[in-house]
Parts: sequence; C-alpha cells; structure tokens
Amino acid sequence: MKKLVSVAVNHFTMFDIAQKESSAIEKLVTYWTHNPVKSSTGSYFNYELPEQGTVSLAIMDMAGDLVYQLIPGNSPRAAGPYTIGWRGQNVAERFAGAGLYVYLFTYKNNVTGENKIIRKPIGLLK
Repeated sequence: MKKLVSVAVNHFTMFDIAQKESSAIEKLVTYWTHNPVKSSTGSYFNYELPEQGTVSLAIMDMAGDLVYQLIPGNSPRAAGPYTIGWRGQNVAERFAGAGLYVYLFTYKNNVTGENKIIRKPIGLLK
C-alpha cells in the first residue's frame, strides 16, 4: 500500500515517517528546540514521559560511533516533561565538528517494554 505525505515548510527541517507495527506507546514526545544546532548557542532536547521508566540519550556520528552521552543508560525518570542541552561537544568536551549526527533516545518501562527512537540527522554548525 502506497501513501503520499506532503509537508510545506518555510525553513530547513527533516522529517521521519514511520508506520506503527508494534505496541509502542503513543504518548512519548521527543524533539529538539532547533535543528541545526549551533555550537555557540546549543540546542535543547525535550522529552515527555507518559509514565515512570528509565531513559538514555546518545549522540552518534553517521558511522554509529558515540560522540556524546547526554543521559547515561538506564537513568530513572518519573513521568513528566524534561529538557537537556547539547552544545556540540564530544566525549572529550571539545567541539565535535560541523556535520550530521543522529540521536538515539531509549525509554523503557514495565508496561510497554523498551522503545527506541532514532532520528537523523541533527545538523551541527560551528
């Protein structure tokens, strides 16, 4: 089955389109405040959890190598909204370099199991 999706925008942006094929939760909300990320001002990753669980957030390069771990694996969180900033640093706390990156956000709770959200790209500008 083919479906056509059209979106009109007046700025640079990327969209991910997926078809629901699992029992993944529907109220998990994640987004960056702006993309591309400018190292001088940074950007904020916002997420809202529908219920208590554990989360992790990693920034990776296009080869899948870890650039920076914003939220360590299996960090416990209560239900509610959260915000965390990234200014383009790598694990050595230096500028990671201009380019495209992906983020991997993982949320796990006792009801739905593990949900992974992989988005690409995040543009990083000096």
